[in-house]
Amino acid sequence: METIQKREAWNKGRLVGQKPPLKPKDIWASDTGAIANKFGPKGALITGCVGFIALYFVIPALLHMWAENTKAKLSAGPVGNAMRQVLDEVFIRRFIHPSEWAGIAVLLLCAVIACWKALTRTDLDNQGQRDMNSLAKLIARFLD
Repeated sequence: METIQKREAWNKGRLVGQKPPLKPKDIWASDTGAIANKFGPKGALITGCVGFIALYFVIPALLHMWAENTKAKLSAGPVGNAMRQVLDEVFIRRFIHPSEWAGIAVLLLCAVIACWKALTRTDLDNQGQRDMNSLAKLIARFLD
């Protein structure tokens, strides 16, 4: 007789289904900071400006356009009005605000890295990048 071996599911332990919204701690400013740290002061500042424009203006504008297009397709009446309000709330809280926080954090982080590089002529070490990243996220949360 043969014994049947059970295989472990490929998604065991992974979050499946609807994902939770982004939180400010999940914002990817640290990756941008690591990239900016590889450039000189001007390159770090340009990286921050490009990240800020993309995350603060472009992505929210595209999301607003998509939401408006979707709301226009909804039927009239009380159910349609309720769905429009829900769509607005979901997009503003779950996608647009975290994107704007990320834009501010990226700009602050890259500006600090650029100033550090211009003044000291050295790169930030990993611990310095993490500290600046945490500070930039905190300040971004209060500025928005």
